Amino acid sequence: MRCRKYKHWKLWAFVIIMFAGGLSIASVLILTHTNPELIGVDSQEQAVDFVGVYQVRGPGYDALLEINKAGEAYKLKWTFPDSSIRYGIGVINDDALGAICLIENMYSKKKHSRLYLYRKFGEGLIGRWVNTYGDKVYTEKTENASELKLAEKPPFKNHSATSCQVSGINPNGSEYETTIVLEKTKSAYSVKWEVDEQTLWGSAFVVDDMVVMGYENKRGMGVYIYKITPRDLKGSWVYSDFNRLDNIHDLRIGYESFANPLRKKLKDSPDSTQLPVQPELYEP
Repeated sequence: MRCRKYKHWKLWAFVIIMFAGGLSIASVLILTHTNPELIGVDSQEQAVDFVGVYQVRGPGYDALLEINKAGEAYKLKWTFPDSSIRYGIGVINDDALGAICLIENMYSKKKHSRLYLYRKFGEGLIGRWVNTYGDKVYTEKTENASELKLAEKPPFKNHSATSCQVSGINPNGSEYETTIVLEKTKSAYSVKWEVDEQTLWGSAFVVDDMVVMGYENKRGMGVYIYKITPRDLKGSWVYSDFNRLDNIHDLRIGYESFANPLRKKLKDSPDSTQLPVQPELYEP
C-alpha cells in the first residue's frame, strides 16, 4: 500500500510540474505578442499626471478642459462659454500628452479634427494645436503658463517629402508594418499613411524632442506621439470611433517606431554620435 501511495504522489508531482511549465511557456508566448520593447518601442512609464480640470485660452476662445483616464489612455472634454462641447482622446509619451478632438459644424454636420500636444506647467498646461489639414500651429494654455516652442530642426525634410517605414503593435498584440510620408507645410506637416491598401491623411508638428501626428477617417480618429532619439522615433497611439467619444472609458493603446530620417546623414557627419541635446527654437 505504501508503495502504491508513493507512486501516486510521484504521478501528481509530475502533473503539477508539467502544468506549471505549460503556464510559463504560455506566458512567454503571450509576452512575445504584446511586449512593445520587442519591436524597439519603450513601454511608457507615465510619471506625469495630466488628470484634472483646466481653464484654457486659445486664439479667440476660452474653454474648460477636463482630462480623465480612460483605460490605458485619456479622454478629453472642452466646454465653451456658449455651452458647446467637444470631445477628444489622448495618449502620453514621456512627459507630453498628444491629443485629438472632433469638431463638427452645427449646420453642415461636416467633421474635422484638431491635433494637440500638451505639457504640464506647474498645476497648469501649455499646449499647441493644428487643424487637420492645417498649416499653422496655434497656442492653447492656462493663464500665466509659458509658451511651447516649435523645433527649428525637426527630423524631417523641409523642402521635400520624407518617407518612413514604420513597425507597430496593435492593442490586441498583432504586429504590422506601414509607410508614412510627411511633407512640410508652413509650421506643420501634412502626413499620408498607406494602410491595408488605403490612404489616410492627417497632420503633424514637432515640439522640442516630441512629434505628434493625427488623422481622421469616416468612422473615427487617431493620435500618435513619438519621442525623437538619434537612432529612431518611438511612440504610442490611440484610436476611437466618433460615436464613442462622449462615453468612452476603455481605450487601449498601440506602439510604433521608425528610424530617424536624419540617421544616415548623421553617420556621414564628423560627430555622428547624437543629435543636439537642445535644438534651436523659433516662433511660428
